[in-house]
Amino acid sequence: MNKILALGAEGCIVERVRTRSAQVRFLSGNITVAKTWHSDHDSLFIVKEGRTLSTSVESEDDFKRVKSLVDMCRLIPPNNSFKGLYDKKNRVKNPVDMFCEPTDLVNMAEEAMAGVADSGAPNCAGVVYYQHVNRELVSSSGPQGVEDYGGFEVSARAFFNDDETGHAYTGHAQREGVNAKKVGVIAGENALLARSPGPGKPGIYDVVLAPLFTANILNRIAHFSSAFNIQIGMSPFCDMMGKRVASENISVKDAGIVEGSIGSHAFDQEGCLTAKTPLIENGVMTGTLHNSSTAKAQEGVTTGNAGLVVPMPWNTLMEPGNHDMENLCQELGNGLLLTNTWYTRFQSTREGVFSTMPRDAIIVIKNGEMAGSLKGMRLMGQFNELLKNVEAVGKEAEQVRSWGQSHPSFAPAMLVRNVRLTGLNTDFDVQK
Repeated sequence: MNKILALGAEGCIVERVRTRSAQVRFLSGNITVAKTWHSDHDSLFIVKEGRTLSTSVESEDDFKRVKSLVDMCRLIPPNNSFKGLYDKKNRVKNPVDMFCEPTDLVNMAEEAMAGVADSGAPNCAGVVYYQHVNRELVSSSGPQGVEDYGGFEVSARAFFNDDETGHAYTGHAQREGVNAKKVGVIAGENALLARSPGPGKPGIYDVVLAPLFTANILNRIAHFSSAFNIQIGMSPFCDMMGKRVASENISVKDAGIVEGSIGSHAFDQEGCLTAKTPLIENGVMTGTLHNSSTAKAQEGVTTGNAGLVVPMPWNTLMEPGNHDMENLCQELGNGLLLTNTWYTRFQSTREGVFSTMPRDAIIVIKNGEMAGSLKGMRLMGQFNELLKNVEAVGKEAEQVRSWGQSHPSFAPAMLVRNVRLTGLNTDFDVQK
């Protein structure tokens, strides 16, 4: 930092991240891959004459180019959206004991495979992943911080064939918080429920979304609540502060530190302490995620969510309701239980027009009971309308960071009315 300032920069932030990772992959009773790796890099944010430059360096040779980086600032147009560095002199130390024995991941993989076998599903595949991140930050305006974060993740898929699959996931900062065998059992049970699926019929359905599915929705809520995304019109929450964006059953907040989370952060990329920020309270939008620049532009205060350019979420928490999964299916009556999804894509982020592809078990519910399965369906709609149609929320929130999700969410199941699904014609007719 001092070298950068001596070269003529007016301000800078240096962030050093050291990551230690390990992974074990398994397939149908066998460990197929076991590996460890590490990566170290330093992120630089340089301020000079109203111009900003952000880059990463990974070796001592890269540091030799620092002078050229500072000089390069003269060639960059002024950054009119930059309002200065966060300047409170925080000193943060948040060390976390995240010790991992080399055999821990192999044991968890074997436990997950045993769980699938106990469920009766014949095949499985999955991964056990461990990550320990040590992060140090120093800012020329005063803040400094050191922290550790990460943890263990287990993801398992059980299957009979390509159309008869079930998936389950768990994550926790500590080994004792991971029940890998339960992950295998749930994946296997879902695969059993997915047996002999029929093709889905297009129509309007009532659905229950399992936590894996809900987490995908919560991930989008969090990013759409970034003040930067709202400012540039890349959010269906534009001009919605103080207005209803969801049903009264939905309350969502962002939190920097959550017990057991694999994504807890004590400070953001400016060195500001993280906090709890309500985003939606009883369906009404009440907050946005800010860094110092977006906050000053809107005459507010930072929420401790920098991203130096785009404020970002840490952990997305949805307030649980009072229904277990059986209650939700009974309340559903006739409809579908969607256990998982992927490929969530927005045709218009401003209008919230999107689609997502349910995967793994799509379970038919008739008169509150499971009565078969479907395949080949896509959910389509408008994001805010989907949120407004949430009628009930499950009482157990699960930590999820699955495919395509940038950070963990703590997600319960949800009962949603009047959801549009596309698919092929079928004899299963439980649409409205």
